[in-house]
Amino acid sequence: WLNGMAGSRKSTISRTVAQSFVDQGLHGASFFFKRGERDCGTAALLFPTIAAQLAAKETALTVHIKAALEADPAVIHKAHPIHRYSLRRAI
Repeated sequence: WLNGMAGSRKSTISRTVAQSFVDQGLHGASFFFKRGERDCGTAALLFPTIAAQLAAKETALTVHIKAALEADPAVIHKAHPIHRYSLRRAI
């Protein structure tokens, strides 16, 4: 996690690092939190987004993601320990 005051270029640093991984063919998935954004302001879509990106990038993972969803269709809605923390403070 990058932590710092507003305007300290955390997003710029994160996006630069992510783009570097893309350029090197090492990027699997990414998710950027943005305060005030409905889809990017909370962790609710973090795991579904990462799972979808990884499945698109590495199709061998699709069978495992599918199995997890078939075993427990509500898994994407369950609280994860990461939800216990205020991500707004970490960003």
